[in-house]
Amino acid sequence: MESTRKPALRRPRASGHREKKFAASQSHQLAREEIALRAYALFVQSGRPAGRDKEFWLEAERQLESAVET
Repeated sequence: MESTRKPALRRPRASGHREKKFAASQSHQLAREEIALRAYALFVQSGRPAGRDKEFWLEAERQLESAVET
C-alpha cells in the first residue's frame, strides 16, 4: 500500500538567514555569560547569601544595560 501523504512544502529562506540567526544566538549567549559573571561577582561581594540569586541576576542585568546606554 502506497502512502497518500504529500511531502511538506518548505518556504525558501533568504540567503544569510542561518548566519544571522547564529550570530544573534551567539550575542545572546555572550550577554547571558556577562550577566552570569556580573551576578556572581555581586553574590560574592555580598557575602554569598543563599536564596538571592534572582535579585543578583536582575541587578547584574540593570548594571550592564545602564553601562551600554552611557
